[in-house]
Order: sequence, then structure tokens, then C-alpha cells
Amino acid sequence: MDLKPWRLNPPQEAAVRGSLEDALSLIHGPPGTGKTTTAAALCVLYALWNLDCGQVAAVLYCTPSNDAADVACLRVAESSARHFQALATKRRQEVVAAGTSEDCPICFNGSCDVITACGHQFHRSCLEQARAAGNSTCPLCRRPLRQSEGGLTALRVYSAEMERGDFPVPKRIDHPSAKPRKVKTVSEAMRPFALHWRCHGRAPGVEPTAESLEAGAAYERMLQAGLSSPLFDELRTEYYLALSAARAAELRRTDVVFATCISARRGGLAAALQAPGAPELLQVVLDEAGQAPEPEALCPMTLAKNAKKIVMVGDPKQLRPIVVSPQAERMGLNISLLERLSDAPAGKPRLLSLQYRMHEELNEFPAAYFYGGRVRTDPAVLARRPGRLAHPTRPMTSRPFLFWSSHGGPSEQISQVRSSAASAKSRFNPAEALRAAALARSLAAKVGDSRVAVLTWYNAQVAQLSEALAGTSIHVGGVVSSQGNEWDYVLLSTVRSSPGGLGALEDEHLLDVALTRARLGMCVLGAPETLRRIHAWSCLLDHCETRGLVTTSQPVVMP
Repeated sequence: MDLKPWRLNPPQEAAVRGSLEDALSLIHGPPGTGKTTTAAALCVLYALWNLDCGQVAAVLYCTPSNDAADVACLRVAESSARHFQALATKRRQEVVAAGTSEDCPICFNGSCDVITACGHQFHRSCLEQARAAGNSTCPLCRRPLRQSEGGLTALRVYSAEMERGDFPVPKRIDHPSAKPRKVKTVSEAMRPFALHWRCHGRAPGVEPTAESLEAGAAYERMLQAGLSSPLFDELRTEYYLALSAARAAELRRTDVVFATCISARRGGLAAALQAPGAPELLQVVLDEAGQAPEPEALCPMTLAKNAKKIVMVGDPKQLRPIVVSPQAERMGLNISLLERLSDAPAGKPRLLSLQYRMHEELNEFPAAYFYGGRVRTDPAVLARRPGRLAHPTRPMTSRPFLFWSSHGGPSEQISQVRSSAASAKSRFNPAEALRAAALARSLAAKVGDSRVAVLTWYNAQVAQLSEALAGTSIHVGGVVSSQGNEWDYVLLSTVRSSPGGLGALEDEHLLDVALTRARLGMCVLGAPETLRRIHAWSCLLDHCETRGLVTTSQPVVMP
């Protein structure tokens, strides 16, 4: 298979080829190596393979979080559109070279406006008429043709709660103290893909099915009648039946289904997949698999019981599943299925080893300590302009990584607080927050607020930093919530300078996340004598000291 059109680097291409062949594939994607790009390309290739084989089948793409599922859906839609645009261009060039006609094969007139997933060009109106007449295959090659828009169809399945947020169903609240809960709704960018928006015939730019139009009309009739109507219960039942039929109709024309691992087990989705003409889920892609507890990771696989290919993509060196119960953690539920299978004797994960995010000096320690020196920096990154951070003793020489030591400075004050802005027993360090804020403001004055972030391990310190940076749009947040994000410049506030255990700072998975968020420059603020009690931090400090990256004065921001 020719993978050149997908513009994959050699490690990405090797991972895709292996996943197309193996029944179970594990792909390790360290920060900045393009794991979502790789998973998106693989997803489109699976969908095209299903069509080439003439199967009524779809790909199930799941992630632990809604945000990650949305990003993946948009990325796959973008990859698919780019693929079919290139295919249409190639077809036109072939027509010109052969001196033949570019007319629609159905009506024999020119100006075709869609290209099918099997690569043939038609008028959209001609395809719609053919499908209305009961033809469910391409008129030329007889491969399955699920919709007349051309290309592949991506469908995003949300939770029942989010569906009710967009299309609420009136209900009787009997308890006088019951209060309605604020529910998150789907963003405008995702509405063209959202199953419930399509089922109501309201998805922007999407031709609704007859079933969707009926479900939308049934919903309006129910709302107009209202709770006080004696016909309300009957109209609500009518709406639910129409909605079920609309779900089945949308599934019949989809090529890729996106959902969180939990939403993949929604009863409505399972029922729609059992309806006549529904696609069979032959491939499962589990993205961000390193963050999914094992029972959660198994949810998509129990829905796609006949899957022929299963791919897990993630980085077990970064965030592990968040498990609140100590007992569950002792039983191993904080270890993801991806990590467990990767560590098994037969586990052979494929590593994406070329990173595009960090300056070479920023990648040096994480690559060596967390990934055994196997993650390299792409040459394109080396061509970037140097960052603006510099050591005070060499103010005109860019140093992408610096450690700003509190040694010899004012004593650090550590407190434990309980507030709405910080979790119980969270810690903060006012002096360090002020130092971090001063450097962040200096950087932002040169490069802009949106390119600078200040991260910390403690919620109470987030509150301190937010107060110190009030009036700016510099990002302030926790390390945990930063995975998947990146900024040009990142400052890390470690907070701690007291004796005893160091809590979250001891977690190497969090340290990996923290050290891999910056593109051009990073400065870590902390007390070396405290941090050296932890092996990983001691190694980082050795790395900094041998390279002259430690300073007791505020780093310089170059003009």
C-alpha cells in the first residue's frame, strides 16, 4: 500500500503498516510525535479498506475523554477531506491526460461535485436519485455507498446527558427541592458530526434522512404540547420511537463512529447497531489508551464483539488512569490495559520516535530518562528560531531549559489550605508564585500572553499564581490538566521546600507530562535540596548542573 499521500514519517508509517496487518497493535506515542495524526490516518485507511472489500462495516474510535474524542473526530474528518481532494485532483489529471470526458456516469453531463469513497465522481443529485430508487452501491464498481455527500462519514456519539442538554425532554419534577442541573452541550464545530444533532435533522451542512426529519418533527410536536397536555406521554413515546429509527438510519450511512469509552456502551447505540442494515464494527482504535482504566478500555471491545483489528494508541509513560479509591489502586486499576500489555513478555509496542514539539535541548532529558534515548528531534525543529530565555551570566545566549533555584534566596513558606479554589491539604508557596509571575509577565511582554503558561502540581498554588497574574491571559493551570496541550514557554512551580514526603512531585508520570509541554523554552522553579530526595528530580538536577543551566537569579528574557 502506498502511504506517501498521508505524509507520515518512517516510525509513523511503520506503526500504520503493522496495525493494518496485526490483529492487536500497540502504538506508543511520546509527546509531540504525532500519535493522533497516526491514529487518524490509520482510521481512514481502515474505513477505505472496509469499502474496498465491499463490506457494510465501520471503525469504532474511542478515547477516555470527550475533548480527545472531539479532536480525533475533527482530525479524521480533515484527513479524509484532504485524501478525497487529492483523489479528485488525480482523477481530473487522468481525464485530461487521457483526453476523455469528465461527465457524470449517470446523467452524462459535466461538472461533477462529489467523489465517492471508492474514488468515482458523480453529481450529488444523481447519487441521491439513485439511492432513493433503492440502489445502495456505487453505479460503477458496486461497492457499498452509504451516503451521497461523497467521501467518508464520521459520526460522533455523545452521552445521553449531553444529548438532553441540546434537546431537552420535559419531565415532571415531583420533589419541591429538586433543582435542574447545568449540562454541557455540544460545540458548534462538532454539531455536523453529532449523532443527536443529525437525528433531529439539525446538523449544519448535513442532508437529513427521512427518519431524522420525522424525529425532529416528533420532537417539536412533543414540545408544543407540553407537560400539561393529556397527549404528552403518547407524543413522548412517539418521539422516542422516531429517534431510535433516526439513530439506525444514521448508523447505516456512517464509516467511523467516535465516542468516549463509556458512551460506547450507550443502549441507544447498541440498539442502532442491531438494526437491519447497520454496519459491523470490524476495527477498534483506542486513543489515549494510557489514561483509561482497564474496565473502561474494554467497553469499546464489548460493543465491537466481532472486531478483526484492535489498536491501542497512547503513552504509558505519561498520565495513568485517575483512580480515587485506594483499594482499587492496590488492585492495579491505576495500570492501563495498554501499559499492562506493553510490559507483558509478548508485548511489542511500536514507538513513534520522531518528535516535532520541543527544542532539541528540551527533549534531551525526557528522551533519555523516560524513553531510553529513543525519541529523536525532527530536523525541522532544529531550523526554528531560538527562544528568548537566557542565563543571567550569558544574557545574549538562548538557553531553552533553565532551573531557577531558590537556594540562598528568601525562605519558602509552605501552607496547607482548604478553600473552594484548592483541594483539601493542597500546598502553596507565595514567594515562588511571585517569582514565577514576574518571569511570566516579562516573557509575555515580549511574545504575547497566549504563548506563555505557568503550571504547578498543586491546586492551591494555581490560586496563588492566578492572583499574581490577574489582568493577563497567561495560562495558569495544573500539570494533570495540561496533557495534550503545548505552549512556546512554560514555567513550572514545584512549590515544595519542606521535609517529608513530596506527594505528587514523586510521580514520574506527572514529571514526564510537565517537562514536555514547551516548544521553545522552559524554566523550573524549585528548591534543589528538597527535590534531590526524589531520584528523577535528582537526575534532572544533575543534567542541569553539568550543563550550567542552574541559576539563583531571575532568567533573562532576550529582546
